[in-house]
Amino acid sequence: MGRSKQLRHWRWGALLLLLIAAGIGVWENTTKERTVQRLPVVDGCPLHLQVCEANLPGGGTVRFEMTPKEPNPVEPLQLKATFQGVTPQRVEVSFEGKDMYMGYLVYPLSRQTEAEEILFSGRGSLSICVRSLMEWIAYLRVDLGDTIYEIPFAFETFHQ
Repeated sequence: MGRSKQLRHWRWGALLLLLIAAGIGVWENTTKERTVQRLPVVDGCPLHLQVCEANLPGGGTVRFEMTPKEPNPVEPLQLKATFQGVTPQRVEVSFEGKDMYMGYLVYPLSRQTEAEEILFSGRGSLSICVRSLMEWIAYLRVDLGDTIYEIPFAFETFHQ
């Protein structure tokens, strides 16, 4: 075999090894299991009346707010999560009826600032229930890379 043919085979072999290594790296990143940790419901903070704050395991806090206060299911909601001490990769909010399935209600929040406090905000809406008083849980889903925290906040809606 000539020298140029050997060099060509060596280059193809090296390229093949690099492609295999890159493929393994991509596969490991896509199959890496991330921990999802659901925290207890934030006590003593009715989200439909006030801004609520929760501490994240390992440090950092989040203040979560939903407006309008005393929400009505026919009005859109403004959702805002402000973080200190952590920088989430993604944030979303899902709503569940406490005692009744109300459909798939998940809303991504967009990052708004590059300040000391990290702000994510967006819009959402609720399903209309035949009951005049409905109890809900809002799950703030915070993606911190290796761990995703689901922080539940309780609230109520009243509709006549």
